[in-house]
Amino acid sequence: MSFCLVSNICGKNQNLYSDRFRESHQHNKSVGGDSIEYFYQEGYPKTQPPEVATREEKEGFCYASKVYSLLDCIEEKNPEYIIWLDASVKIHHTFVNKTIDILDRHGTMLLKEYDAGLEWLSSDRFFNTVGLKREDTKMPGLVGTLYGFKISHPEGNRFFEKLKEYATKLDLWLGPCGIPWRPNDVGTPALSLDSRVKGHRHDQSVMSYLHLKYGFHLHDNKKDPMFYNQQYIQDLSISNPGQDVYYYPVEAPATHHPTSAHLSGGISR
Repeated sequence: MSFCLVSNICGKNQNLYSDRFRESHQHNKSVGGDSIEYFYQEGYPKTQPPEVATREEKEGFCYASKVYSLLDCIEEKNPEYIIWLDASVKIHHTFVNKTIDILDRHGTMLLKEYDAGLEWLSSDRFFNTVGLKREDTKMPGLVGTLYGFKISHPEGNRFFEKLKEYATKLDLWLGPCGIPWRPNDVGTPALSLDSRVKGHRHDQSVMSYLHLKYGFHLHDNKKDPMFYNQQYIQDLSISNPGQDVYYYPVEAPATHHPTSAHLSGGISR
């Protein structure tokens, strides 16, 4: 059994996230030990086409780099189970066994956060590229911070082949991202003239579209949590105001530890 965690920081993120990236890596190694492999990259993936970095200079960060980091890992390590996790994700003792169980059964681990709403977190250019009208679709909200697939499973292989195919359609990925990181983009052609659109989620939008088009299985992260993000802590702070510290559940398989830039909306794109 070869189980590999993959993470990458490159471009503008490399300067912003390097300390958090290394801290998370050391934590995850201390939890997983020698039972799992680690593929952590700083800098652009080897398989990433030069066009991605060229267009980033003009159009902002592009999370298609995640796909090429996964491809680098497959070509170098040939793992059976492969998991993408962002620089700010830390795994815990329940993570590996629970992930393997999901991947053995379904081939993919695509975490659904909510049933609909991503239509307001995807750019006009995204919808024009896939040929959909915003009002005609209710895309589920998927987690882009953490997902995975089993390469030898037919569904896992089918998912990654489609993800690679759509990684070449850069109009799906480039442009203002976040919810949003650049508020001045709201209501502009860079994002959408519809001011209800608050950002573009890049990999979340692409994976949600792949689910709609090709029917990949979704794991309901609300009913059976695999990943606890900062929204969990924010909800706790609202329901229990005045506490000095808020904690994730001890049994949480994976947790999000965002930077101050995440919380302040100050990441430059």
